[in-house]
Amino acid sequence: MSYDIMMDEVDLNYTFNGSQLWYDIFGERGIKGLSGKTGAEAEIMLVQFLIDVTKKYMDESGRSKVLREISKYRSHPENLKHSVGDKTIKAAIREYDAPNGWGSAFCQLNLILSMLVHSRENPEDTWGVHA
Repeated sequence: MSYDIMMDEVDLNYTFNGSQLWYDIFGERGIKGLSGKTGAEAEIMLVQFLIDVTKKYMDESGRSKVLREISKYRSHPENLKHSVGDKTIKAAIREYDAPNGWGSAFCQLNLILSMLVHSRENPEDTWGVHA
């Protein structure tokens, strides 16, 4: 099953297989919790999630291992699966991978960034989510 995630002219789509990430962001309704939220409301929730994930995997110097690792692969996401980096980084990134392999944390984080951009550009518009 997948969800259509829409705001005005924006039409995004993602599989339910990666649902744990959405429950951690939007609570017990998961991705459906985004439906009816304005761009401004969604932006707050999405940014807070990114802050929480970043803090969870800080290194000794206060830098985020997750964001640093993801940034290395943003132009070649297929390489993320074959990373030979730190085991903690791999575990952090894969924490939200779908157990059945149909949905990666990397793709979900890219979707979050897209949602953030659209939310910031359209703070008064409302998100809709449909299965």
